[in-house]
Amino acid sequence: MNSDFIVIAKVGSPKGLKGELKLNILSENSLDIFKEFFLFSPSDYENSKSNENNFIKIDKKLIKLSGKSITKSLISIPNIDSPEDARKYTHYLLCVKKEELPKLDDNEYYWQDLEGLSVYNKEGAYLGDVDYLMETGSNDVMFLVDKTNKDKKDVKTRCLPFMEPVLISVDLIERKIIVDWDEDF
Repeated sequence: MNSDFIVIAKVGSPKGLKGELKLNILSENSLDIFKEFFLFSPSDYENSKSNENNFIKIDKKLIKLSGKSITKSLISIPNIDSPEDARKYTHYLLCVKKEELPKLDDNEYYWQDLEGLSVYNKEGAYLGDVDYLMETGSNDVMFLVDKTNKDKKDVKTRCLPFMEPVLISVDLIERKIIVDWDEDF
């Protein structure tokens, strides 16, 4: 995972004849607060490559946000003017520099910072590592995968609410989350 950048949107399929692409925005923050945007292929982002040859710098003016629905937002990529050329950028990741993110209050976290943390119950039993989080409307949910399981056929995924009273503590330095959750559930 890239430690200098954070994903704020995923590029979808082409729309129209001008080479624009749909943009699925993942951020709750308005994109207006960011100064610069960077487009990474998923593999370049995961491999922590952030030199000038591995991303495309995107001017703010090339992102068209829909006022009604963020699912109707579009992105244009420099020198791409047909749906055929645009298609190769489907699944790319729109990122910002992590240093540009707003500072959070105590007990607030960016999901990217939680991914990969080990989760234990209050009795000390390992429950898994945070694979990803999802917003459900009523509360956020952590999806845990047991990284110690060597048999890839029988990987157990657990879904835990990321909220009190289940969530006891988060320690980003120790990379550990403690929850009130039964090991057998």
